[in-house]
Amino acid sequence: MSGLADRRRNLGPIDFQRIDIPSLDSDELTNNQGNATQPRPVFVRQGVAAQNSGSCYLEVGDIKIMATVNGPLQLRGEFQSQAEIEVSVNIQEFSGVENKEETSKSIAEFVKSCITPAIILEEIPKSLIQVSIRILSGTVGSAQKCASVNASIMALINAGIVLHDMVTAVSVVQKDEQFFVDVDVNENSENVNQLLVAYKPATKKIVSFQIMSAQAVSKESIEALLSYAEPACLHLRNAFASYLLEDYVKESSKSE
Repeated sequence: MSGLADRRRNLGPIDFQRIDIPSLDSDELTNNQGNATQPRPVFVRQGVAAQNSGSCYLEVGDIKIMATVNGPLQLRGEFQSQAEIEVSVNIQEFSGVENKEETSKSIAEFVKSCITPAIILEEIPKSLIQVSIRILSGTVGSAQKCASVNASIMALINAGIVLHDMVTAVSVVQKDEQFFVDVDVNENSENVNQLLVAYKPATKKIVSFQIMSAQAVSKESIEALLSYAEPACLHLRNAFASYLLEDYVKESSKSE
């Protein structure tokens, strides 16, 4: 990556990598009305916090997020057959986000609902996995919540936590008859429907979703939003998988 590109960014590690998301083919979308876009390029780097079990810095658009994982940590007390998941969100003062307490709680709840089904909880009984998210910048909205999920999943992978599959999350916005994938829209924006979806490709199931809208959303609109969200989640998952494979190959070549 060129030096110019680096100078235009800030707060991220200098050796992070950009992931270019492949374009969505029109025949993969069950609803082609409006103007659908593919997810934006993602900048990512794992293992940026040596003091944690796993970590990931993720940047997409103006959104900059650091996710760290501690665990599995042993739980005291009675035996529990499954691990517990704890998610906390810290919004930095310089991020420009207002209502930090309310926003942090909302993001933490959504992230936990998305990542918990991805973890093989019974493989690590009587243990605690702590996921901490730091919001460095970005508009409060669906895209920021989805980026928090994706950063958390990559941090969990970096920590070696056993997963069923790599869950990815994307947002889709509907304005009038147009649909947009992965755009920065404030969660309080009027006259738009926003859908957040976390998808598990292994079982082809949605593990969590959230609708944000000031008005009632019809069944037809939800189905149209989903028709864009699911293939976008799959493309994002494939992009992350390619990054992990490339990183593995690099590390393997260093050890030879």
